[in-house]
Amino acid sequence: MNSATAFNATQLTFWKIVTSKFDPVLFRVWMVNNWHLSIYCTVAYLIMTLVGRRAMRDRAPIQATQPFMCWNAMITAFAFIGSFYSLQEFDSHLQKYGIINSYCVLDNYYQKKPLAYWIIAFHLSKIVEFGDTIFLILRKKSLTFLHLYHHVSVAIWSWYAFQYWSAPSRWGVTLNYLEQTIVYGYFMAQTAGLRLNHFVGLMVTLAQISQFLIFAPMNAIMFYKMLRADGKFHIDHSRGTVEGCENMTWTVAVTALFLSVSYILIFGHYFYKAYFKRGKPLPFKEE
Repeated sequence: MNSATAFNATQLTFWKIVTSKFDPVLFRVWMVNNWHLSIYCTVAYLIMTLVGRRAMRDRAPIQATQPFMCWNAMITAFAFIGSFYSLQEFDSHLQKYGIINSYCVLDNYYQKKPLAYWIIAFHLSKIVEFGDTIFLILRKKSLTFLHLYHHVSVAIWSWYAFQYWSAPSRWGVTLNYLEQTIVYGYFMAQTAGLRLNHFVGLMVTLAQISQFLIFAPMNAIMFYKMLRADGKFHIDHSRGTVEGCENMTWTVAVTALFLSVSYILIFGHYFYKAYFKRGKPLPFKEE
């Protein structure tokens, strides 16, 4: 962390990160000392949810159509640009290392500019995405366990995991950017009044689930590779072999596997209720 030596880590403020044009190394130092802020934000978010629902209990729904459309448009544009930068690096990395090895080789991922800025923006955005819930409350849509669990767990875990700069994050950032482009684009179109048939909704729902169907087996393979290598990492470029998973701790590995499996179960249950019981797919944001 050579670029962080100019600052005392305990005095490294977020403003210094901004004025440094979001130096990824300095941001990592800041996250090491401040990732727990995501917990405070989450507690505030849950309190806001409780208070907001109570405040709207005896009021008519506020559709806030224009603000809602602008919100979806903003997230869609953000995710699209993030996808643009992420996919270029992701494709070249897969060609270089292959699918399985690419999941565990870092290859200086977090310091490749301008991609590094979009990686930082991705992690920060998980707190910003709490804004989804504000619109659901105003519109008096139901808030399910799935909605709250997903927002809370992703926010806390992404902030906590960032400090380790682990290799699998490349997949998480890239696939989630793509998924958000599709999902928020779909809701932007809906809010704008475009009439989309149920098949489009089904495809959007499957796009949301598909990332977890990818993460779960990849995390299981990663966990197995770490067990075989006893938690150590080694890459043999001459033979093209990779042992272990770079910068991955057991805590991050276990929680990543647990979350990916739990998302499949919870999102899959919702999909079953929405499609097989109701007869049509309903994207998760409209719960």
